[in-house]
Parts: sequence; structure tokens; C-alpha cells
Amino acid sequence: MPYLRIESEELYYHLESGESDKTIVLLHSLGTDHRIWKYQVEAFSEKGYNVIVPDIRGHGKSSCHNGVSVDHWVTDLLHLLDHLKIEKSILCGVSMGGVKAIAFTLKYPERVQNLILADTFAKISPSSVSEKIELTAGVAKEQGMDQYADTYLDSTLSNSPSAKAIRHSLRQAISEMPLCIYESSAESCFRVNLEEQLSRIAVPSLVLIGEEDFKTPIRLSKLIVSKIPKAELRIIPKGRHLSNVDEPDYFNSSVIEFLNIQEKAYEEA
Repeated sequence: MPYLRIESEELYYHLESGESDKTIVLLHSLGTDHRIWKYQVEAFSEKGYNVIVPDIRGHGKSSCHNGVSVDHWVTDLLHLLDHLKIEKSILCGVSMGGVKAIAFTLKYPERVQNLILADTFAKISPSSVSEKIELTAGVAKEQGMDQYADTYLDSTLSNSPSAKAIRHSLRQAISEMPLCIYESSAESCFRVNLEEQLSRIAVPSLVLIGEEDFKTPIRLSKLIVSKIPKAELRIIPKGRHLSNVDEPDYFNSSVIEFLNIQEKAYEEA
């Protein structure tokens, strides 16, 4: 299994090689791990993309000895791309992974070719932050991670066959995560404020949102689109908060269509 040593941390990543020099990095949501991208890895690699799927610090098989912050997430990804000698990549993040993708793009714009943001946000209103943390980390502390895994998935996943098929893997990832790391990850994620910097993102961006995502309301996606100059919005029918799992075929085709258009535009420029 491939690991990257970053000071005292070990970062796990999965690499699926395609048949071109195009690379897409898939960044998972809070509490889950690389397995959330089960339906995307093969689909994207079959289209020729090299697919990199890391476990974010403290999640899955990646360690967390020295704390969690947005800066840690960004630095970890930079080290991984440097390690794999990837100068520029497409970043695709869902929920917390989207926050990480935005933060990385803002700090290292020259390393990002395109940005794909799913079921995510750049800022949560200050009046809602404490409630959001309480509904995640607070409930996890009260119930314990094992019971909380079911509570979270019951309120997050749709009833689609694809969501049901992957539920066991996601449950395992959440239930096995140390509570203290989940709490600090939630704090870092939900207290982020990147809204005022979005206009600096110059790369073509696709913003995806599940039609039935009540955890990150569509207004948060519309705000991102209104701030990023070259962003477009696509709503995923029947998708909930993890639309890549709920409706993977629609999610995948939306991503591939977007990237094909961007590639053609680049070739014609």
C-alpha cells in the first residue's frame, strides 16, 4: 500500500494509472476515506485520467499525530503532488474535500488545471457554525463513533442502489475514526471562511450539488458560482449530500462532459 511520509505523519493514497498525462485528485468528505470514490476511480481512469485518491490526515489509513487544520490539508496535498511529480492536476472534492480543494487552489493556483466542487461550501454563516459542529462532532461525542456512523449515514445517503452498496465501507470508515480527530476536523472544516477569496480563482470550475442535499443548501453552491469568474453550476437529480455516491452515473458524466469541454477549449486556444 502506498504511503507518503510527511514529517511524523503517514499519508495513504491510492493511485490508478490512466493512459495519458492528465491527473485528477479526488478528495473525500468528513469522516469518510478514499473508498467514497469507488464509483469514480474506474470511470475516470477508463477515460485516460490518472486518478489519485488520498486519505485526508486523520481519516482512513492516514495518521494524525500533530493536529488538523486547513493549512495541514493544503500542505499534505502539496507534498503528495510533489512526491508524485505532478505539476498540475484537476482537483475534485466533495463536502469537506471541496473545502480542501478551494483552499489549495487559492494558495497554489499554478498547480490546478480545473476545479470540481461537489456538495460543499466556502463559508457557513457565523450563526450556523456552532449548530453545524454540534450536529456532527457534538452528536458523535454523545453517541460514540460507532453509533454515530449509522446516525450520520441515515441522514446523509439516499436510498439509491449505489448508496446502499457502499454504505458498509463508509460506515466502517466513520466508526473507526478517533473521536478527537473527527472533532478537530469538523472544527477546521465548518469554521473555514474562504468566501471573499473566491474571486481569485481563475481556473474553469464545475460546482455540483445534489437536488436533495439539505446539509449544504443550494444557496451555498450558488454563492460559490457567483464568486468564481469561470464557474458553472449543475444540479444532480435525486442526489443528496454525497452526490457522487447517490447518483454516480450522473455525477461522472457531468464531470467528464465538463472536462472534455475544457480540454477542447484549451486545444483550440
